[in-house]
Amino acid sequence: MQQELRTFQMQGGGFTRVQRIVPGNWHRLRFFSPEPDAEAFSQITGLYRDFIVPRYRWLYAKLAFFRLPRDIRVPDVPGMEIADPLLRATLILRYGMRLYHATPRFSSPAAEALWHTLASRGCTAIVPGLRPGTVILPVGAELGFLTRSETTARLRANLGFFTMDRIDCMTAFDRLGTPLGLRVQNGKIVAPPLFGREALLVRNNGDIRISKPDLTDLTLTAAGKEFVPGKNAALFSRPSCRKTPPGRGTELVIVHDTVLAVTEGGGTPVPSSGFVLRTDDAEGIRPGDRVSYHGLEDVRFGVQCGNAAVENGVPVLGFRSPFWNIRRPFGPSYPPSLYPLDYKRDRAPRMLLGADKCGEPVLLWFEGRPKFGDDPETESRGASLSEVASIAAKLGVVCGVNLDGGGSAQILTREGRALRVSDRDPSDHSERERAVPEGLCVL
Repeated sequence: MQQELRTFQMQGGGFTRVQRIVPGNWHRLRFFSPEPDAEAFSQITGLYRDFIVPRYRWLYAKLAFFRLPRDIRVPDVPGMEIADPLLRATLILRYGMRLYHATPRFSSPAAEALWHTLASRGCTAIVPGLRPGTVILPVGAELGFLTRSETTARLRANLGFFTMDRIDCMTAFDRLGTPLGLRVQNGKIVAPPLFGREALLVRNNGDIRISKPDLTDLTLTAAGKEFVPGKNAALFSRPSCRKTPPGRGTELVIVHDTVLAVTEGGGTPVPSSGFVLRTDDAEGIRPGDRVSYHGLEDVRFGVQCGNAAVENGVPVLGFRSPFWNIRRPFGPSYPPSLYPLDYKRDRAPRMLLGADKCGEPVLLWFEGRPKFGDDPETESRGASLSEVASIAAKLGVVCGVNLDGGGSAQILTREGRALRVSDRDPSDHSERERAVPEGLCVL
């Protein structure tokens, strides 16, 4: 496994440090889920309290966060069959709790009992913004820390986007910490494509290119039934559809690989982290059933995140994947909602995965400035998406996409981190690793 550190002087002053790693070959790359970690809850709510809400307070109402330990029993929601306990808890709290001056008040005994049980276990947090109203934000159990997972691996790195912002959780089916976008490993689709964003696909014949895979190109299977979009199924996803239109048929709310709900008659909220499938052939399918996807069996490795950085050896000069506009907060929402929109000027920590001229994988980490304790003389400035594209091409990347950057960005080898993560503790400016729901590793 080859690696190097380079420093690049930036136009207008400052510099950025870049770590470049060549892991070997695509067969060695693996997706993995970090060990679930209860500390991730206090970390993500602290990020809201210390940084996100103070910076964008005008965007936020009163936020009530909670996580659900596995040993807490959640009652059924009357009139609804829901297999997922976190979804049941979310609906109970959304229907039965409001915040007044950051104090919870309840309109249902079930919500009051659940909130007090969670609060007694340290599983709740309240962060008030300036807008009126209450937002219930469940935090999924998927979040964990790369440093505490796959500790014998030769390399670990963060991967793609995940639901992170309040506006990423527009429905009860959404939760903070859900991974987003296509993942393919040895012909198996681990997670479906979303939002029409660009993906890096490595095929078994050696072809490597940027493409925009779509849900409608795939075949879906649930409970032994096969669904072909445009034939015996219709798909509804964000940002084009917030609720399904009225119509006949059964609707399956799907997030990742699970049916969360089964509804009838239209008007179903479409999750930001998934989609809704409508069909006339859903007999026997129930909440909790697993969904599999087919149609990319010739793909050895695939990851969708975006925007593309380099294609055919040429730096990409602007956005080609759609992103939500923070300056239009009430427009169509879909993650990641706080993505910077100035392609040439917005500098941040960045991650990139691509291929070199020999078709081997290349991983780049652009170290960025911290949110607290920034010293312009000694701290790396990060890079804009334009600068990432230019530097990546100089470092031999001929085809590559941006991964999730910002506070998530990091690469770990057996020697530790060669660069510094950008999230810092406001009290002593020490590094504060961000919890993520998935990673990339070389065993």
